[in-house]
Parts: sequence; C-alpha cells; structure tokens
Amino acid sequence: MPHVFRAIFSVGTALHLTTRGMHRLGRCAAGEDPGDPCRAVVVDVTRNGRQRYCSVRCANRAAVRRHRARTGAPSGNGQKPQRPSVN
Repeated sequence: MPHVFRAIFSVGTALHLTTRGMHRLGRCAAGEDPGDPCRAVVVDVTRNGRQRYCSVRCANRAAVRRHRARTGAPSGNGQKPQRPSVN
C-alpha cells in the first residue's frame, strides 16, 4: 500500500509542477516566526497565486501576532481574558 501512495503523490506533484510551476510551492509564511514556527509546505492552488500560509489556522495566528504588535496588546499566554464583574 505505501508504494501506491508514493506513486499517487509523485504523479500529483509532477502534474502540479508542470501545470502551475515551481513558484507555487514553498514553506508556510508562519515558519518565519521564531515563537511558533510552522514547518508545513504550501501548495498554492489559488487563482491569483498568492497563498502564503498552509492553513487558515496559520494565517489567523499570523494576523493576531501582527495586530498585537501594532497595538501593543500583550501576547496570549493560553488563558482567556477575565471579564469585568457586573455589580
């Protein structure tokens, strides 16, 4: 079974490279972040050829980092923010 997977993967990669070009393959742009690097590969299948992230999750994380850097907001530490109590 692994040899079938390898064959399918190889044919798919070859078709992608011949139809769309080598410039459509690359590393996820979130991999440049030293705090939480992503090592995934991006296969750009968009019409305009501008896909930079491997997933919506990586794109959202990068957007949050940019927003926090711009506004000076503290970075998340995994805890939910406390809601002010209503008295």
